[in-house]
Amino acid sequence: MTKKKVKLKKTSTFSWQVACGYACTLAVAWCFLFQPLVLFIMAANGHTVSLSPIPKYELFGLLSGMLGIGTLNTVERWNK
Repeated sequence: MTKKKVKLKKTSTFSWQVACGYACTLAVAWCFLFQPLVLFIMAANGHTVSLSPIPKYELFGLLSGMLGIGTLNTVERWNK
């Protein structure tokens, strides 16, 4: 296998870590951007909506861990 094929394979890999990162990013965006906007729009139109909150403590713990693992992988690549 040539270096070009290995490099292409490595960049196109979709793993559970990437999926978890996307899920955490969407959850944070929902908590701080979209949920307040939806509530504001619904209140402005005269509707009262009660949305259940996302547990932010667990979310930020998971997101911090994922960012830390990603940083360690980057540092390991630089040190090679």
